[in-house]
Amino acid sequence: TRPLEFIFQCGDMHEHLSGQELKHAFEQYLSKFYQANRAQGIKCHLISASLHLDEKTPHIHYKLTFGADMERGGQMPRQEECFRQAGLTLPNPAEKESRYNNRLMTFTEQCRALEHEVLQSLGHTIETKPRPNMRHADTRDYYTRSAMTRERELRATVDRLNAKYAAERAEIAVERF
Repeated sequence: TRPLEFIFQCGDMHEHLSGQELKHAFEQYLSKFYQANRAQGIKCHLISASLHLDEKTPHIHYKLTFGADMERGGQMPRQEECFRQAGLTLPNPAEKESRYNNRLMTFTEQCRALEHEVLQSLGHTIETKPRPNMRHADTRDYYTRSAMTRERELRATVDRLNAKYAAERAEIAVERF
């Protein structure tokens, strides 16, 4: 019953949409998102959306909840039942439903395809196929790499300053003699 949080983003920290472009793309996405969900019978409700400009890449966090019809009328916040009632299939129908084979995965794939469609219709070039052999770093790997990068930067700064001070000391030594 808890809301699901998604992130809407286009680009990386080097190349990305401006906050205003991202907001416009998200508004277009939401319009098509609601049309597609209504047509499919998915009762989805947007709880909140927040544009973040405080990091290197603008992105939008948005939260959704899903309602399943009850026998006596009304809705209950039940995600899986909502997807089942809407007729979403499992990604691998031959296998049993599990953490790695569920209707949320099908819903998420549909959302991703819609995001790509909207961004491309607005003229943005995006990668739509995953890169082969690309794996996401776990948290420890990320922090280790970040620390090593920061250490290299600091060492380079220290080396630069040491070279500068050595040159200044050499100038002073020449002036004394």
